[in-house]
Amino acid sequence: MSAMDVNEQSESPLQTKAPFLSLNDDVLSLILSDLSTHDALQLSATARDVHFIAKQRALQEVKMTTNASAARICTYLLGDIPNRLHLVRDLTVRLDFTTYVNPDGKPFYSESAITAAHLFASVLGDAIYLRSLHLTSVGILLQVQPRIGPALSALTNLRLLDLQLIGSTDGFTVLREIRCRPEELKLSVGTARTAGMHTVDVNEVLSCLQDMQTIKRLTLSHINEQRFDDRLVLKFSDPPSSWSTVHDLSLLRCRMPMRLAVLAFPNLRVLRVNQPISCPPPKPDSEQTVCWSNLDFVEGPIELLYEWPFTCPIHHLSLQSVLAMPYHGSTWGRPPPGADLAATLNLVKRASPRVLELSIMAYPALGPAFWAELARQAPGLRSLAVKLCSFSDDEEFLTRTFMDFMETLSAALGSISTLVHVRLCILSSLLPDDPTHVLPEKLTSTFIKALPSLCYVSLSMKRHQDLTESPWEGQDSWRIISSDKERKLESIESKLEERMRERIVALEFNPAVDLDESRI
Repeated sequence: MSAMDVNEQSESPLQTKAPFLSLNDDVLSLILSDLSTHDALQLSATARDVHFIAKQRALQEVKMTTNASAARICTYLLGDIPNRLHLVRDLTVRLDFTTYVNPDGKPFYSESAITAAHLFASVLGDAIYLRSLHLTSVGILLQVQPRIGPALSALTNLRLLDLQLIGSTDGFTVLREIRCRPEELKLSVGTARTAGMHTVDVNEVLSCLQDMQTIKRLTLSHINEQRFDDRLVLKFSDPPSSWSTVHDLSLLRCRMPMRLAVLAFPNLRVLRVNQPISCPPPKPDSEQTVCWSNLDFVEGPIELLYEWPFTCPIHHLSLQSVLAMPYHGSTWGRPPPGADLAATLNLVKRASPRVLELSIMAYPALGPAFWAELARQAPGLRSLAVKLCSFSDDEEFLTRTFMDFMETLSAALGSISTLVHVRLCILSSLLPDDPTHVLPEKLTSTFIKALPSLCYVSLSMKRHQDLTESPWEGQDSWRIISSDKERKLESIESKLEERMRERIVALEFNPAVDLDESRI
């Protein structure tokens, strides 16, 4: 073979590499999908050959968060409806409807809000390819610009619909007339004061959704809050319909009795209650309550247990309240001290969770009995996450309390042969400068010896005032290495611990497969 032949063959791979701009549109679209909206918009303005594809990416998701930006963006979209507005798939609109009062005492909205609402009504009328819509102040929007109602009702391709502060008769009329069949629906009614109307019954809201039988994820918020008359006993009838497709339900300040929820959403798998709904006295044990056959995930405050006495197995239970938290102020309607601990243990007994998350005050006196009983009631526990809370500013007290807690917890959990994962978070007003440098040795002498099934453990220490993100952010994590002679800790990255945790808390878990890190 000649030298020329060799050179030609060695250069051929370089010659076959296609320049970026010669890639087909599908490949370019896939590449540009990783760009942010801002970067895609910049690219569309500077690269002529990919202008349209970059513009497609830039206009897929549009957010209007001020009156000025809404007017500007709406004007731009209306300037070329086929090549701009029809590219929008996800639209978020938050207009400022601050109420002003003229000298005659008559309320009015700013001219910028009126102009933005008018332009938005025109946009909505032609946004025929929209798939996600997020709107705030819906009740006011419908009053200021009545065209928005028919335009919203006519959208048929929406898969996610998020309507905040509906709060008016017009809002519920639009709900009944909506022609789309969303898979995810978020509704916020608002308080009687923000809605300008009577308190809305949850059945009144559900009756507007009877034709939406495609909903999989439903969020209801600020419905029947009764903020200023909590002592009123509310009476609820059975739901007007049932939604067999709903498997994920989130409630935020929404009063809904358990019976209504079970009948309305018989196939529910995931339940989230983000804020307490109320706290009446505990119901008699003899009272029979309908419940689901089982649930995959329940997250909520301890107060939820007093209104919703779960009797079914719950795979993943996450309690958001701090157990044994001291309370200062009026005690009307609150359970007696210690009732939250008893309610938690009763729920654990009935639910038999495989995954449990909870927060508890760092009181040494309540530790041994509580944890021993919890271990007895949850023999199949697989993963445990505990936030230990303290308001003490005494560093020595904090260190001693935590060490005692670890010994108490390890002694109690030693009877659970299925426990493979533990997370600990210390929440305090004061933390040592370097709180974790001595902890591996302590973990070795307590958890490893007492918990032979344990495979992963992590620890984070946070100040209460620093909890703007997950308490597990920046945690120290270890895997446990076992040999014939000993078990020891080996530091791992928190990302690996998180990925292993996802496997461990899953509904289907096979230790032989899911604990094998080489399969990640």
